Amino acid sequence: MATSMGQTIVVENKPGAGTNIAVRSVIDAAPDGYTLLLAANALAANMALYQPPPFDAEKDLVAGSLIGRVPVVIAANASVPYRGRRRCRCRRSGSG
Repeated sequence: MATSMGQTIVVENKPGAGTNIAVRSVIDAAPDGYTLLLAANALAANMALYQPPPFDAEKDLVAGSLIGRVPVVIAANASVPYRGRRRCRCRRSGSG
């Protein structure tokens, strides 16, 4: 990336709070294009996991590029009564 852009690239990892710390630092950074965020599915998940949401990804951030595609799996306890994605049914808690 540094070669194609002709300048030094500094990577600063900001772990913690399910990417919320890193996202907040990008939102609060000067809007000069020098601060970028590389995030996966936690970015979208945090909007639903935290109430109130810590930020509005659609309002506070703008997409720059699709970097790749990441496989995501749905998993359950091995003792559940169904096997395979076609037999899996979303169940409400306590619905039996």
